[in-house]
Amino acid sequence: MLFNYFRLAFRHLGNNKLFSTINLLGLAFGLAAAVAVLLFVQDELSFERFHSKAERIVRVETAYEYDGRVRKLGAAPNVLASFLQTYLPGVEIATRVFANNFNGTANVRAAQRNYAENRLYWADPNVLNVFSLQLLKGSGEGLARPGTVLLSAATAKRYFGDQEPLGQTIRVDNYIDLEVTGVFADFPPNTHLPFDIIGSFQSINFGKPERYSWGNASFYTYLLLRSDAPPLPELEAGIATLVKQHAPPERHHFRFSLKPLLDVHLYSADMSSYDEQPYGDVRQVRILIGLAVLLLLIACINYMNLATAQSQQRSKEVSLRKTLGAGKGQLATRFYAETALITLLGIGSSILLLRLGLPLFNTLADKQLGLGFLAAPWFWVGIAGIWLVVTLVAGAYPAMYLSSFSPMQTLRQTARSGGGGWFRKGLVVFQFCISTALIVATVVVYKQLNFIQNKKLGYSPEQMVALKVAGAETKEQMLALETEVKQLSAVKGAAFSQTFPGEEGSGRNITRPNETEGNALTTCRARADVFSVLEIPMLAGSPMRTPAPGDTITEVVLNRSAVDYLGWTPEQAIGRQAEVDLPNPVVVGVVEDFHFGSMREKIGPYAFHNGRTEGFDYLLVKLSSQQLRLAMRELEVVFQRTMPNTAFDYVFLDDHLDALYRREQQTGKVAMLFAGLAIFIAGLGLFALAAFAAERRNKEIGIRKVLGASVIGITGMLARDFMKLVMLSFLLAFPLAYYWMKQWLADFAYRIEIEPPIFILAALIAIAIAFLTVSYQSIKAALANPVKSLRSE
Repeated sequence: MLFNYFRLAFRHLGNNKLFSTINLLGLAFGLAAAVAVLLFVQDELSFERFHSKAERIVRVETAYEYDGRVRKLGAAPNVLASFLQTYLPGVEIATRVFANNFNGTANVRAAQRNYAENRLYWADPNVLNVFSLQLLKGSGEGLARPGTVLLSAATAKRYFGDQEPLGQTIRVDNYIDLEVTGVFADFPPNTHLPFDIIGSFQSINFGKPERYSWGNASFYTYLLLRSDAPPLPELEAGIATLVKQHAPPERHHFRFSLKPLLDVHLYSADMSSYDEQPYGDVRQVRILIGLAVLLLLIACINYMNLATAQSQQRSKEVSLRKTLGAGKGQLATRFYAETALITLLGIGSSILLLRLGLPLFNTLADKQLGLGFLAAPWFWVGIAGIWLVVTLVAGAYPAMYLSSFSPMQTLRQTARSGGGGWFRKGLVVFQFCISTALIVATVVVYKQLNFIQNKKLGYSPEQMVALKVAGAETKEQMLALETEVKQLSAVKGAAFSQTFPGEEGSGRNITRPNETEGNALTTCRARADVFSVLEIPMLAGSPMRTPAPGDTITEVVLNRSAVDYLGWTPEQAIGRQAEVDLPNPVVVGVVEDFHFGSMREKIGPYAFHNGRTEGFDYLLVKLSSQQLRLAMRELEVVFQRTMPNTAFDYVFLDDHLDALYRREQQTGKVAMLFAGLAIFIAGLGLFALAAFAAERRNKEIGIRKVLGASVIGITGMLARDFMKLVMLSFLLAFPLAYYWMKQWLADFAYRIEIEPPIFILAALIAIAIAFLTVSYQSIKAALANPVKSLRSE
């Protein structure tokens, strides 16, 4: 019986090629989007699951508040791991992982070659007992002593080729030699800790017990909990109590929380910009799931609309079958079989579309998904689930409606009105409501990104390159590099700096006079030329001097927000001693505010200084030449001549700024893609409905033409009803889109306003697409020979 239903379904699809093709295309594109999202979500949920103890691992995170501003870090002070191991019940192992030089690039010299490494971490020896590192060579004691390092298999191959890596020595940042004591299997890409190199934490100053402190929250701290450990809220309360008992009073503002390892990737988007781990965002996952569901709904609506629109043609068939004894359940099953068949064909087509479009999706979603999913059981289970759900949703109304025809009423009538008209109109309104809302969302996202790109930053990032110089062997090398770089014809200026705008500086505290509560202050050690190189306007005073030997005063240049917080004018600030965590800080200058972070946060207090508390990690170089390739080649030659044992590593400031908003750029591209697909699928349905309406009013059109109606008049008559529905959809789409995008823009401290022209543009796009879709069928019907339409039954 079921086979017979599918045979009849094939016959029906063949007899209605236009409607079947439109349904198939709509379902194929909708299902392709759903399958792509299924792959994306599966990949996002797979992060860290390769660790055998992942269910028991948590990360310690730090939050603190200054002047009403909460700042979150995925790291903690370096003293906390051993402290919790000793005092907190339920902790089996506590381990620390420190991203080299506070997430800075490491210069590694191996086998007489230089490498710039972004995945070098320092870790405690017990990290091997917490995470699943598969050692291919060496023993589990590989990090037990200072001066040792573990390499990933790919890194060992890159450094030493076919030579035996064990026993070899690498040099990091030209100051520390490490012996290779182990090689571990490459980590999969679905991790927030992409280890390539793991050095012994005891090898660096921060790993020495005498350097343990509660003040520098820069160390990723992971706890392996006992199987009988208390719930996380109870553990967090215990940590808070212990901190109050043992930590210095000035650090009681730190609030520590525990996050399960399996939640780190998707639930860390609110971390400070200092935390540069490759996190995902659960909101992006939810947006993609929502968009995929909406696309599938639009495709299902097409099917329901076209199936019920053909009710006039199928009413007699249904009634005859009922007269011959077919029950309502049998007829409903048959219509479900038709839906299941076309959905199955749509799934097959969607997989082909996905295979072709996967590179584009990977680019938009910043993924590296391959075709290996076709062999995964979970994929086919997911496909079966999608097929079942789409079949039930798309086939429900047609099955119930078409199987409910009364044989007596149908056979007495020569025609049927094609019932369900209001339901179909409602579905069309829903389709264009979603499509228009997506158009609005796309326009808002791109206007916000354009606003970010064009907003005055308070400094000039154009043609500005930051050369990484942290690996310099001597001060003389750095000075020689600066001198030679400034002599290049393509260079307008250069200045040493600890960091640059868009890259996190040091976190300190600034306090008003006679107050104990302070505010967060970002600081940067720099040379005086930094202001002319970055083109930051000076409001009062002068830049910092290069300190002479024996100087005990730290000269500080504050930004406007810092002096406003202190209650001074720029002129009043000059010569005053500021309450800043620096040795004897004296304000010598004030600069205008500039965006040193992203536009998700308001500009806060910032200070340049000349203290020796930090090193110079970068040489900022302002280029004047439009021939950037030639200028960069000249810079590389000078760099390699003056710093031969350091890798030539650099970043353009404008490229770095773009990277700060990569997630928003991806959201905009995905929104544009899904908006295009939604309009395309909705347009297919409207095209088919217009064709059906023109066919149903064939005789009326013929009579009107005989009586003198023009092509324009007939086209307008046929298009008018559909355009009313599209216009009605705007009343629902605009408030919905406004609410959605207000929520999205709330993440930005500096943002656009959602103004009427955005909605007008979206409406014009939707109207144009709908009108072109309907007009094709309307003009075709209006141009038809009226004699043929009046002769036909």
